[in-house]
Amino acid sequence: MASLRSIGRLEKAHAQAVADDAIQEELRAVVFALLRGADAGAEGANFRGIPFAMSYGGQTRMVRLQDPYGQVDLYHAAPMVLEGIGLDPAARQRMLESLPAGQRYPTLAGSLAQMGVVGDFALQIMPMVTQRASNAQFSVENPAPGLEDLPKRLSGLEQRIGSVERVSVD
Repeated sequence: MASLRSIGRLEKAHAQAVADDAIQEELRAVVFALLRGADAGAEGANFRGIPFAMSYGGQTRMVRLQDPYGQVDLYHAAPMVLEGIGLDPAARQRMLESLPAGQRYPTLAGSLAQMGVVGDFALQIMPMVTQRASNAQFSVENPAPGLEDLPKRLSGLEQRIGSVERVSVD
């Protein structure tokens, strides 16, 4: 009986792995279609982190795709961009100084906590920020929910602060 139970668990794990791989393969096609601006073939597919359903073998999964350039990068964003979403650039500077050069905190929540952003505000801002982008660029084509008007907010900041040359908006 123990052998039968073990075989049953292995079969179930194998079926799960096959479904995961198939959805990953379908997801690759969805991503390439979205990048080309073509019909992705998956209803509701987007790069904005909003979940959409994908099915394979009778299983339906909720999938999220997030373009990290549609979010504000905590480690690279210009101070005026941080101010534009309600974060303190001085707190970011203190966070960066607490790390060895080139290092990051393991989680986004940890990075925010080091900046003193906790509680409800952290939950509110978390979908808008990332630590996975490799530069300070911001994609206006795929903004994270809540950042749709960030370029307009930056224009308003431009007059108060001066130049926005440090901010690259694709």
